[in-house]
Amino acid sequence: MIKTNMLTSTIRRSSAKDCLKIRRADAFEIIMMEYLLVLGMFSRWVEYSRIWRLILLVLFVLLLTKKKFVHRLRKFVVSFWFLIPVVLFILSGLYGESREYFFFNLNRITWPLIIATSIAIIISTKPEIGYVLFDRNFIFLNLIWIINIIVLAIQCSGTPLLIKNTWLEVNSYYKDQCCGLFGNSGTHELSAFSIFMIIYDLYMGLYRKKGLTGIITIGFAFVTAGITLVLSTQNDNMTLLFILPVFFLLFYLQKAQWSGRNPGIKFLRMLKYIVPIAILLVIVVQLPTISQFIYEKVIGRIERMLHYSSTGIAGSNVRTAAVVYAFTEGKGWLLGHGVGAWPFAEGAAEEFFHGFSNFGLNSMSTFLMLGGIWLYLSSVGLFAQYLYMVTYRNKKIGSYYIICLGIVILFTFYTVLFNSFQSMLWLMMTFIVFGFCREMVLNKRKRKIL
Repeated sequence: MIKTNMLTSTIRRSSAKDCLKIRRADAFEIIMMEYLLVLGMFSRWVEYSRIWRLILLVLFVLLLTKKKFVHRLRKFVVSFWFLIPVVLFILSGLYGESREYFFFNLNRITWPLIIATSIAIIISTKPEIGYVLFDRNFIFLNLIWIINIIVLAIQCSGTPLLIKNTWLEVNSYYKDQCCGLFGNSGTHELSAFSIFMIIYDLYMGLYRKKGLTGIITIGFAFVTAGITLVLSTQNDNMTLLFILPVFFLLFYLQKAQWSGRNPGIKFLRMLKYIVPIAILLVIVVQLPTISQFIYEKVIGRIERMLHYSSTGIAGSNVRTAAVVYAFTEGKGWLLGHGVGAWPFAEGAAEEFFHGFSNFGLNSMSTFLMLGGIWLYLSSVGLFAQYLYMVTYRNKKIGSYYIICLGIVILFTFYTVLFNSFQSMLWLMMTFIVFGFCREMVLNKRKRKIL
């Protein structure tokens, strides 16, 4: 209780000019978090993967010299959440059809695990480091965010700015390469970063910036959200049209949920956000150009995914088709074909895995086919636990864990979350923001009571 009050008072004293200060003993943690920001933004474009990972590994080893970090890590790795997916992964590799790609795939999932574990333990044990990270990097993050939007707009206009020829040789579909600063076919990573930045700016505008600066920051978040959604229709990344509103709604619904104990008051506060958003959506979809776009592009794509057997299995259709195949003709109910039978997210048109030319577009179908439903569900549970840890830290709120599960399932259907450390990183960062919003709302409520 004393520690919580000290942290709260420290946070109150901070401002845009006087950022939170950290102790020298916390240097490794803040360096790791700063490095992860840089890693998440530039590692796909600056393709020195071994160097990026070597530095990450060195920093992780340095964290292992901290007693508090090691104590929490030891407690976590022997928990149900961590052990079950590890055991199932090994069993799938041992008893699968092949072990050829076992170590390749193990390498692919190791880095997201290191990142998620590091973030979860740092934030759950020393949340003040997260406050420092977000306060001190406000200008830097938004500068990169603006540059990214400008580059993305230029790319979507048809000019291949910052798009390497080697990427087009691997994937010649130009729209897939319109990813701003996020490199080869990085639309999913771009989406995760976009969601983080918009939610982050809302948080900063509401709770960390004062007066006119706060209002401008909130307005900037909504403007960039609109621009991002428009650009997502140009680079064939239309799933963001559904996912970003989900996070908007989740942000405000959680804000209402945390702001009072009376169920009736909570419900009314939630309606305050739901009703305007619903009305706005109804008005927007009635506009001729928008309704035509939704029918032709969005609904048409969904119909093709649901009726893949008649339209052909290619591109996005693989997401749905591979999931169905895993349960009907594959080994999805058991341990799959084996996590060593085929590389994660390495599908190519000239190489087919059980008839799928683009196999590996998302983690859901990949894990169901290669590892079976039990590996998939246990992995969902593990990564939901990571999100839960950075939001509620040492407290237990079971209903919120269900939200974490839903978000992980959504992202595993949309992207290769389990083996993309960029997507995992930005999703973790978004939930850190949710946790900090919770702290601010509860502290504000306590001050009113006092």
